[in-house]
Amino acid sequence: MGQHQADEFNYKGKNESLFQYNTKVSVPFILSSYNYGILWDNYSLSKFGDVRDYAQLDQFRLYNQEGQEGALTATYIPAPEKGESTLVRRESTISYEDAKSILNLPEGFPLSGATVTY
Repeated sequence: MGQHQADEFNYKGKNESLFQYNTKVSVPFILSSYNYGILWDNYSLSKFGDVRDYAQLDQFRLYNQEGQEGALTATYIPAPEKGESTLVRRESTISYEDAKSILNLPEGFPLSGATVTY
């Protein structure tokens, strides 16, 4: 698939936009697990994988671990050395991509080294 900034070598089930710019070189060649290959010789923007745009999670019917509709169960587990307790809450969206949405993270929870499971 070329030289990309994501440390991906196996693109099975992955999505990738193929275009050329300063730090990204797209070489749309796919080798299957059955040893056949496809070279997509194209100078236009191409998408590998699911061509649909990403959508927010809240468009789906969500259920938490108790089976209640409307949100997922988010379990925030702090790094062991932090000595904090695990935080469990309901979340209907998982969107922390900008300064506005980052305010939805749990206030005061030590995120460094933490894991979140939905």
